[in-house]
Parts: sequence; C-alpha cells; structure tokens
Amino acid sequence: MKIYSSYYAMLRRIIKGGGVPVGISLGSPKGFADNYTVLDDLAPEPQMLSQYKAGTLSVDHFTAWYNEKLNHIDFNLICFRLSALDHDGRPLVLLCWEGLRGITKDSPRPFCHRHLVLDFLAKQAFFRGSVRGEITKWPGNKI
Repeated sequence: MKIYSSYYAMLRRIIKGGGVPVGISLGSPKGFADNYTVLDDLAPEPQMLSQYKAGTLSVDHFTAWYNEKLNHIDFNLICFRLSALDHDGRPLVLLCWEGLRGITKDSPRPFCHRHLVLDFLAKQAFFRGSVRGEITKWPGNKI
C-alpha cells in the first residue's frame, strides 16, 4: 500500500491518475461525494482549526493538540479503513483543503495536518514503508 497526501484542488487529477482519494478534512468539496471516501476521524477538531486560522493557536500548539488527538484515535479502525481502500495496489491520497501556500526553499511543504497524519502513519509498524509524501505536481498520468 502506498500513501500520499495532497489537497482538493488536485482531486480530478488524482482520480484520473488512478489514485484513491481519501478526505481527512472538515467538510469536503461539493460534487465529488461519489469519488472519494472520508475519514473524518483524521480531521482536526473545529475549535482547533478555527483558533489556528484566527492566529490564536501557534503551529507548535496546533501540532501538539493534533498529535494528542492522533494518539487517542482507534488506530485499529484507521488501519482497517485504509486497508479496505487499498484496491489493486492503487495509491491512497489523503486530502484536505490547504494548498501549496507557504512553500519556500527552506520549507518544501506548507504546514497542514495532513503532514502530521503522514508522519504519524510512517511511525506505525503497520504502515512502515507505505508512506510516500506529498503530491505537489502531477507526475504524468499515473502516480
């Protein structure tokens, strides 16, 4: 199983390229309900996200709060749900709203909870070797 992350603006390309889109956000784009699965257990809490966006919660505090959430989710259920989505070796792509804003030479990916999820999954024995990283440009027609 290969697991990537990206953002909803890439959804059409991910589907066309054979990826399996998995929403991990609060809310989802209209018109795509039949094209992807949502794992809302991995979405940030509304209060957490609104405080971060308002600037009253720092990246460090958001990270600590969100990692605490990840440490308390039913990991077996997440493993089961992600494994059930593994169709014919097609890569899973965890999606949320945050785009590429904030990418610099020193910070190759913007801050987003999806990267915290990738980091969390990469540390779990079940997913070791599965986590691949962020899709920021479309690599041809196939992932």
